[in-house]
Amino acid sequence: MKKLLIMWLMLVSAYGFAQTAEDFYDQGKSDFDDKNYTDAVRLFDKSLDENPDFLPALFHRGISNYHLNNFDNAIGDFSRVIDLDPTMAEAYYYRAMSKEAKGQKDGAYIDYESATILDDKNTDYFLKKAQLAQKQEDKVGAVVAFSKAANIAPDNQVAVNGRRDVFKTLSKDELADLGEIAPELTAAAGKEFKKYADDPKTIEMRKYIQEHKFTDMADAKRYYHQIQYGKGFNPGKKTVLIKELRVKALKDLYGEAPYKEEIEAMKMAINQNSWLRPDGMNYYFNLIKNSPNWFTDGVQRKHIYYYYNVTRSKGKSYYNVKMYAVVNKTSNVVFATKVRVYEDSVKRTIKVFDSQNRGYRWKTSSTEYLSAETITAISTPTEIKEAIEEKITGINKAIQTVKDSLVKSKTEVEIKVPETDIKSENIGKTTFDITSGMGAKKDTNHGVSSSNYQKFITPKDASESAVIKSALNRLILDYPKVFLSK
Repeated sequence: MKKLLIMWLMLVSAYGFAQTAEDFYDQGKSDFDDKNYTDAVRLFDKSLDENPDFLPALFHRGISNYHLNNFDNAIGDFSRVIDLDPTMAEAYYYRAMSKEAKGQKDGAYIDYESATILDDKNTDYFLKKAQLAQKQEDKVGAVVAFSKAANIAPDNQVAVNGRRDVFKTLSKDELADLGEIAPELTAAAGKEFKKYADDPKTIEMRKYIQEHKFTDMADAKRYYHQIQYGKGFNPGKKTVLIKELRVKALKDLYGEAPYKEEIEAMKMAINQNSWLRPDGMNYYFNLIKNSPNWFTDGVQRKHIYYYYNVTRSKGKSYYNVKMYAVVNKTSNVVFATKVRVYEDSVKRTIKVFDSQNRGYRWKTSSTEYLSAETITAISTPTEIKEAIEEKITGINKAIQTVKDSLVKSKTEVEIKVPETDIKSENIGKTTFDITSGMGAKKDTNHGVSSSNYQKFITPKDASESAVIKSALNRLILDYPKVFLSK
């Protein structure tokens, strides 16, 4: 008996107190906060052994590696964070500093630029970008970044003095470029700026950009060189034309509404072709924030901010959703699922399925879901009538089949065609429903005012993306237990 008790105690000590990724992360974070970065890395390693995609551990291991001058490891960690969450500005910022420390100035500048696009309220991001632009003799870029930093923090002398000092060195052409990009900056600095009219060369080039269909990147780059090194342009006009060219080329090559893989390929092309930046990078981030096949949004519920990325791959009938929870500026994936769309001539139904974490993958349910049903917009009374008649015709055919069957059995029956519930005033309206399993996870104590609540769960329009956002917001606010015990 004594031997059995000892064996039982040994088993409990070995297995009963096994630590999770979160446990190791919490211990590592304590060392991190004490600036004990070597021990923090060791514990973050253990956390990531348990869950390789545990974003907080990846991010803080990256910062720890940066402080330990392990820049290659830091770059690897931040790159993985960006793979998991391409909208995390801090990850681009720290990766930029790691690259700059290794002398990778071009790559660092791209990441500083990305950080400022994703978070345009952070003084440090703009200062780092401005200082690197200054080192690379990009005076216009430096002035713009110093000015942004000074606007955010008017008392920041590094930003104010940096803007003043670089402004003094601008040439006539550089001042014209700045005036085209940000005319408010020239006015604020008291610099005289003459806006030049479009010259014949500019008019010709703009027409070509608008009408030409770019077929490959080399085609677009050739035209970029024609503008960049061409003559006969009024000051500032090259900057405007190149900005238009960058976005037009990306739209031609990847489509007006690109899918996830096309957007990812676009980002790779932007990173490989410096002439596409910064406007190409701006366009990329706009796409992943709000485009038909890749969009993001989120909502605050009590002390937790939930945000989500929604993507659709080419040829797929469903969207993939990744949900993140942000607590104390640290985010982590708490939910991953699929959203399916079902549509006929009268209505569209969107279903957000429940999902459970099974180790390193999420298993999506096929029977438990939150649904959002929208009566699709029909533009004229005639179309409404036709849609109703189409639906009733189908019902009548089914009724006739039943009648024929009953006649054969010599049974008399009277069947009435039900009245349709489609009304013109319901067009565009969305109603929500939920299955019993999901309903059991309800908790409406969300801490959001009634007016904001209605704003979050009411689609802005009848588009798929708007309704999906509303459905996910409804899930966050009313069914938060979906994200527990994953």
